[in-house]
Amino acid sequence: MNGSPRAPELTKSELAVLKVLWREGELSAREVHEGLPDSLEWAYSTTRTTVDRMAAKGLLAKRSFHGIYLYGPRISRPAGLAGVVRDVRRGERSESGGGGRAGASAGGGELAVLAGLLSGTSAAADHLVWVGRWELLFSIALFVIVFGLTRALRNASPVLRHALWGLVLLRLVLPVGLTSPFSVGGLVAQGTAATGAESAWVGEWPELPVAPGTAGLGGEAMGSGAGTESASDGLPVVALWLVGVVAVGAVLVGRRRRYGRVIRAAEPVRDVRARAVAEAWREKFGVRRSVRLVTSGELSTPFTSGSVRPVIYLPEAALRHEDSAVVESVIGHEMAHIKRWDDLQLILQLIVSVLYFFNPVAWLAAGRMREESERICDALVLSHGALAPATYGRCIVAVVRLGFPSEAGPMPALSNS
Repeated sequence: MNGSPRAPELTKSELAVLKVLWREGELSAREVHEGLPDSLEWAYSTTRTTVDRMAAKGLLAKRSFHGIYLYGPRISRPAGLAGVVRDVRRGERSESGGGGRAGASAGGGELAVLAGLLSGTSAAADHLVWVGRWELLFSIALFVIVFGLTRALRNASPVLRHALWGLVLLRLVLPVGLTSPFSVGGLVAQGTAATGAESAWVGEWPELPVAPGTAGLGGEAMGSGAGTESASDGLPVVALWLVGVVAVGAVLVGRRRRYGRVIRAAEPVRDVRARAVAEAWREKFGVRRSVRLVTSGELSTPFTSGSVRPVIYLPEAALRHEDSAVVESVIGHEMAHIKRWDDLQLILQLIVSVLYFFNPVAWLAAGRMREESERICDALVLSHGALAPATYGRCIVAVVRLGFPSEAGPMPALSNS
């Protein structure tokens, strides 16, 4: 249910109707009337007139169901209560054609509810900061351990080293404790209750504290718990984190879009030999997905993009290279990436890196995983015996000498081989 950007002004009668609908959900006018407190002493016709007027004002949604009109709230409870807060601040006012504003007679109960919702937001923010700090410590400790193990296992299979670095990123994805109240589910449960309330409270009543345990109107206690300072410390940190996530994510998305533009502008590879080589490697690796080959002179390094409908980009210089083994080496290597679904893995790594952009461990572990992924693909190509190690190594060097773009992005390619 969508609320207005600004907290709406509500009459006492409108607030009474909304309380019933917030509690019960979608109801008919008769059901709304039966749910109203007896102290109002309304006739049914008054209730019917009120809900129709509220629907016309955009406060309620109205729909016909088998000949009966049903009404539901179009503003959230926090937004409605924020309007009460604003009216209390402005003082009592009379309304032509009806009673005074809701805020003039609202009891402390509504304000206590709103204060509780706002304190939940602050608590969720504090929990997120707490989780971020502990994840940083845990990931650094695990990084040191994995770094030592991979150094000791430098001659072991790159698959093992790739898996070890994957554990570091997995540590960041998992909550600090699966049974901890600071798990992802616990944070969501605490945060969703107060969506949209914080800004309405601060904007309309900045002089009142929103943390539990501080004084409300008339010095009344509005809950219990931490003070204002401790409860709100996490909010600016979470706000900065969101800004960082958006900024870093936009940069990485922009880089991937650049590769997408290169692929869309490229032409299909028409070289019969290159197409035959691609089909041969696809059969050797058991890749059942259709793989497109495209080429252009815009970029000088090969890369693979896409997982479900993969595309291999081959620079024109590689296709024209005098050593015919270069094309076979490049296509074989990129087909190995497709076999392993490396582009999908890369996207997941980047998502974790963006969420933990402040944690260098996330970037280092993701970079090491990409390096090991390149080594795994090299091993897969050589395991089929179609290319001798010396020939394959010579071709890799030839591709490196083709040069790389100055804005090379995080795409799976031969650059880390």
